[in-house]
Amino acid sequence: MKFQRLNENEIRCVLSEADLTRFGIKLDDILEKSDKTLKFFSEILREAFIALGIKGAGEIRVASAQISVLPDNSISIIFHDCRRDLSLDIRREILDMMEEQLKLGGNGCLEALSEIRALREELELEEKEFLKEKASFVVSFPSLNEAIDYISGCGAVSRVVSSLYKDRRNGSYLLFVLKHILSDSVFQRLKLIAGEYGRVMELSIAGESFLLENSDCIIKENAFGGLRSLNCFTVVNQKL
Repeated sequence: MKFQRLNENEIRCVLSEADLTRFGIKLDDILEKSDKTLKFFSEILREAFIALGIKGAGEIRVASAQISVLPDNSISIIFHDCRRDLSLDIRREILDMMEEQLKLGGNGCLEALSEIRALREELELEEKEFLKEKASFVVSFPSLNEAIDYISGCGAVSRVVSSLYKDRRNGSYLLFVLKHILSDSVFQRLKLIAGEYGRVMELSIAGESFLLENSDCIIKENAFGGLRSLNCFTVVNQKL
């Protein structure tokens, strides 16, 4: 039995006919992916982790096994986790298809179904974190003065992931504010204050893309800091 770490998320196991006999399993059993197969996969994965000195390899999953027969009749099994390369929606569809195929097969693959449920729970948690981090709002100001007044009204707040755009259609200024690492209370406070100076909008991805396509970027990063600096410059000039 040979093990190889292909990359961070893939392990390749090559087993001879003698290896399969030692585990009491046949090629047909492997292709069916029954409970017996999943138990076998788990066992060789454990051996692979020990042989390769891998710790904390929970990202590599049994349900993701890719099987091929080599010219010398040995079996190549690649365990991989490609979730980082796929969107949340695609990964959800894959899990749905895998679950449906297992149920239609009628082979009672309880271990595989259990693992799919675990993957689904992980996906749901990741979706919640993703949505929490990507939460945002947009404020439309009729002029730059209102945008500057809004920043002043927010008081002392740490760096906010934000961008400022000018709408080519009507000349209004659009301030995008991303929650990112802001606490819920700070994010909601900024959003509440925004309603006093402009029109607050919550956009879908399509709506945001439409606005960006029809707007010119004025301040790409840290618009809060840029507008605050502009306000200080204006105040100094007025004093002079």
